[in-house]
Amino acid sequence: MFQLRAGERLRVLAGRQVLADQLVSAKTVPQNQWLEVQVDLTEFAGRQIKLSLENRANDWFCEWAYWNQIKIVSQ
Repeated sequence: MFQLRAGERLRVLAGRQVLADQLVSAKTVPQNQWLEVQVDLTEFAGRQIKLSLENRANDWFCEWAYWNQIKIVSQ
């Protein structure tokens, strides 16, 4: 889950492949709430990959965000 304090760009990558890329702001997440993001990793089953989670600045001043409960779940 992801909580923001200004506008941010949230990205999830497997190696250099972008799996998720979305703008996150007060317009998309209610105040003091968490954004839950799910990414399907099925195509990488059985392989070792480098998984990256990024929050990037989106032209604001003093941007920052929190990560919480990062999980990889097999179904």
